Amino acid sequence: ADRYVLRQTAALDGDPIALFQYVRGLGYETYIGSLRGARGALWSEAGNGVDQASLLVALLRAGGIPAAYRLGTLNQTDAQTLLASMFDGLPATGGHVPAGAPVADPVNDPALIAEAQQHAWVEAYLPGSGWTAMDPSFPTAQPGDVFGVPSGGQLAELPDSLRHKVSFDLAVEKYRTFPVGATNL
Repeated sequence: ADRYVLRQTAALDGDPIALFQYVRGLGYETYIGSLRGARGALWSEAGNGVDQASLLVALLRAGGIPAAYRLGTLNQTDAQTLLASMFDGLPATGGHVPAGAPVADPVNDPALIAEAQQHAWVEAYLPGSGWTAMDPSFPTAQPGDVFGVPSGGQLAELPDSLRHKVSFDLAVEKYRTFPVGATNL
């Protein structure tokens, strides 16, 4: 029912392949869980596998196509492929890097690889094809390509444990005048 998702679905005529290609064209960013959700991935034109899957599920469902989540794990090579896609098109390093200076190598960073290995994709019920895997995180993916090893069956909704949450406490202090002698406290 999100108006932005509905608008994007209508712009692509609700065509499941066009919706998949749209999400596949978004940028990949690594982080754990769902940080942005469907609308956030749509607005930022980027997200991790979970948020890209959320966007694709929302777009497909808005177009009347049944869709479900799949969660699983990527192998190291596929995780590194996703990490490398974050840095496509960046200019080459310029200047002088002194010998022995620490340099970043995000594609081989164990912590980033571990984040990228936690993955999600979509299964959609396509007319004439049945349930079909759709993984928009990989720029060269086609419907039916499966990159991750599933850790369970289809999910209608993401588990609550994957959603980032913010909580806070609010302490309210009220001010009233309190006459004491000739002054008010």
